[in-house]
Amino acid sequence: GDVCEEMQRCMARARERCLTRGCESLVSSHKGRERQDECATSIPGVLAGSEESAALGLAPLHVVMFVTMVGWGKNALCESLQHLSAAAEGGRGGLEQQLGLPEGARACVLEGDALGGHFWNEVGRQARCEQVHLLILNRNFPPNSWEPSCRKIMQAVAGQRAVRFVALVPAGCHDAPTPASHCVPTPESPHAPTTELHLVAANGALREKPANGILMQQLYGGEVDRGEVAGGDWQHPFELVELAVCMQGVLERRGHASKLDGHQCTEASKVVSSFFNYYSGIRGGRCGLMEHIRRHLTTSILNLDWLEASSGHELAASPDLASLRQQVQLLSHPAYALNFTRADEERLRECYSSEAARNFLCSARVDVDLMAASFVSQLRLALDQGKTEERGGGASNKARGPSYVGLSINEDDMALLVQSLSQRLARQSTLSSSLRALAAQRITSYFQSSPRRGYHVTLWHCSRDTAEQLEMLQALKGTSCKLLPRFFAMDQCVAALLVSFAPDSGGEERVGGEEAKIPCIPCFNSHKHVTMWIAKPGMAYLSNHLLASLVTPQGKEHEDACTRAQGALASMPHQLLQDDKLAVMLDAREAPDAEECLPLPTLRARLEFHD
Repeated sequence: GDVCEEMQRCMARARERCLTRGCESLVSSHKGRERQDECATSIPGVLAGSEESAALGLAPLHVVMFVTMVGWGKNALCESLQHLSAAAEGGRGGLEQQLGLPEGARACVLEGDALGGHFWNEVGRQARCEQVHLLILNRNFPPNSWEPSCRKIMQAVAGQRAVRFVALVPAGCHDAPTPASHCVPTPESPHAPTTELHLVAANGALREKPANGILMQQLYGGEVDRGEVAGGDWQHPFELVELAVCMQGVLERRGHASKLDGHQCTEASKVVSSFFNYYSGIRGGRCGLMEHIRRHLTTSILNLDWLEASSGHELAASPDLASLRQQVQLLSHPAYALNFTRADEERLRECYSSEAARNFLCSARVDVDLMAASFVSQLRLALDQGKTEERGGGASNKARGPSYVGLSINEDDMALLVQSLSQRLARQSTLSSSLRALAAQRITSYFQSSPRRGYHVTLWHCSRDTAEQLEMLQALKGTSCKLLPRFFAMDQCVAALLVSFAPDSGGEERVGGEEAKIPCIPCFNSHKHVTMWIAKPGMAYLSNHLLASLVTPQGKEHEDACTRAQGALASMPHQLLQDDKLAVMLDAREAPDAEECLPLPTLRARLEFHD
């Protein structure tokens, strides 16, 4: 009896250590309101809670995540793996044996599309099962999904076992030239667009949606140079040939569980283009993506060859594929999804139905069984490495840099700002009542939303900025300053507030005359801003696009860009653009128009580093 009681006390202490060491609290408060998520993501590649899992006798859980695009072929690969798993009797098949899992251990493949809304519940259930040593999550995981996905898994295991994340990343065609049109500007790029198509990219959400694909017809017709589709030096992590083959993969589907296939979906190309651009904020092409994964997801990465080595060169050089090449260049651009019409889908399908395109696309992929064999081989090495690290006391827990550095804004000040801005919008008589109500509803509901992170101004981001720039901010950690609201803009994707440092608030210091000011808190974002609403997670980067299309970083209107978007903004402080798009010039020094309208507050902020 005494021995059993002592074992129970040891287990209780082990669980407590798991919850205090292996978990990270995410707390956001406003007037006493707090939210705490007990288990957050582990340091990349580290066996979180390895000591506790050893004390409890539980084996580590390895979780494979596909850092891929829609249409890549996850289902075909997972079906091939499941055939291996069903090769033997007794529930223990060839997959477990080839991976070297211990007797009684299981590998579990979970398909996101088939499980739908039950996916994460099933992930949690399998993660808690002691017999499951490997989870293969058949679902796409772009960068904006890493943190919430890992947190859900860590919450499911609740510190009871170690978790090691493994990223599967498609290997590109190494001999493929990179067309100029494949270099895309970063979402946070400080360089203003110059060509007409650049304006489409930065301001696509603010343009009139063309009927019958007029904008796309202009692009196809050569009115815009395709060589300038996305200038700059921000190479996309995935190659054009990969986008071309993924698009074909979607069109060839039938009976897909999510209805994203060539038969059920009439906007397939729009979805594929949007998903492709989820990765466009990663700097440095494929190498940049790999480094981003190492810093923010895991150091355990599988590189899987999936395209024939010559396919990239063939797409880039073959005269017979000129139409397909041009189509894919357009598909790669953010303007495609933002200005999509059914005519664009019809044009793409017509291009993909040509004999030359079909012959090329059908021969571009590597045989799926070869891919499965490579996957098993690489994964076994990763699992063996994990065992070695366990025996050696865990992977190296070296410190990693922050994810971003920002000015965290006082929640009480934001509450006053939301209220004051809502009142000002409500009194703009030139705006329709429905638009006024929509803008107020969006920023108010976002403020009240528990999943959002605290309001902040991003100064530095790991996917965009340099280590040297980060060093410039190190000495300023904890610095307080005050911000002034300058300009508010909204479209169907985001609502953003341009801000500036309040004079003599710590954000900037006077040097010489009244007009000579040098920021002492550097901002490496193009426009200092606060995102006040997003239509979907992962869209916050579009705040820069929206603001850059309308105003300079100092808040002065871009008359040329705004005229192209829809008329000059000379009539500020308020200007309706179209539908659910508006822009409002703000001045905190001016008294409000009505007595019942609250003045715009000065926003107190503190410079903080965020993992």
